[in-house]
Amino acid sequence: TPWGTLMSAEENYQSYGLKRSMPFALGWDNDGDPNYYVGEPGLNAYGATAVEKPNYGYIFEVDPFTGQGVKHTALGRLHHENVALRVASDGRIVAYTGDDAPLADGMFFKFVSAGKYDPAMSRAAAMSLLAEGQLYVAQFLPTSNDPAIDQGTGAWHPIDMDDPEAMAFTTKWVEQNIVTQVGGSLSQFRVPRAEDCEIVPSSPTDVLVALTTAAGLPADRTNYGVVRQVSEATEDPDGTAFTWVNVLEGGQHTGFASPDNMEFSGG
Repeated sequence: TPWGTLMSAEENYQSYGLKRSMPFALGWDNDGDPNYYVGEPGLNAYGATAVEKPNYGYIFEVDPFTGQGVKHTALGRLHHENVALRVASDGRIVAYTGDDAPLADGMFFKFVSAGKYDPAMSRAAAMSLLAEGQLYVAQFLPTSNDPAIDQGTGAWHPIDMDDPEAMAFTTKWVEQNIVTQVGGSLSQFRVPRAEDCEIVPSSPTDVLVALTTAAGLPADRTNYGVVRQVSEATEDPDGTAFTWVNVLEGGQHTGFASPDNMEFSGG
């Protein structure tokens, strides 16, 4: 973070706290059981299933100098892959985070803090900035993952921050309360495995998102994945419009597949 703390993403929370029998088989369980990993009994060690006990699935911030930690529930509960932060021109923090759901495509989110960052503030004070603000979910138009479409427009839709269900079961809440409300379809909200997202250093209103299992070229629908650029329409953190374009595509013609983590060189 700009104030010197670390962010950790609680991604595959569907298996956290489960009683395990060793050895357990690796693989996916597609029968609808909340435990996605084959071989695990599916019971939480504390007597409830992982899905029923929403203690995990958040962004966790820790101060490496003091050990102080805080769980940022305002960023939603989902399969967070990471979080990318920028300081807006007015001092508010803008945080982007992707939902890397293991069995179904996730969604992409933006959070705008209510408070403003001051370089003179303490780390402890800065760690409260992500506790209050507005969370938005992205709608990609005309659709999110069609191999014949590689660009479009989009809209950020605000999430009800006062609804406990929205903070405990975020993507499910979006499906039930936003998708039909805005006259959209689920295919416009679901993105194919939103892994890493990084803000372009030279253009802070542009964000790169690694979509690990996106469909390939129209002639080859193999899910090699793409890197998508999301460009805010305005520098206003509260702006609700953006454009998007797939800038890199995995496959034999490019030499990479299933993009995940990204980093920018110093050059």
